[in-house]
Amino acid sequence: MSKPDFTDVNKSAAKNFNNQRNIIKDLCRGKMVMCTECNKPLEMIGPSKKPGSKTPGIYCKKGCTAIELEFQE
Repeated sequence: MSKPDFTDVNKSAAKNFNNQRNIIKDLCRGKMVMCTECNKPLEMIGPSKKPGSKTPGIYCKKGCTAIELEFQE
């Protein structure tokens, strides 16, 4: 029985990870980053202790991009 080849899956996952990491880095540096789908600006939402607040992450207004982030206290 031959082993499955995950090379393409691994390359795609690495590319997506690097793209998301670069988006996070650029937003943290204060750069304007646009959504690749709708071309609207992305917004970073930090952690909040208010009930019902949105999960910390990076989002576009239309919801095309949603990168949830974890913060440590």
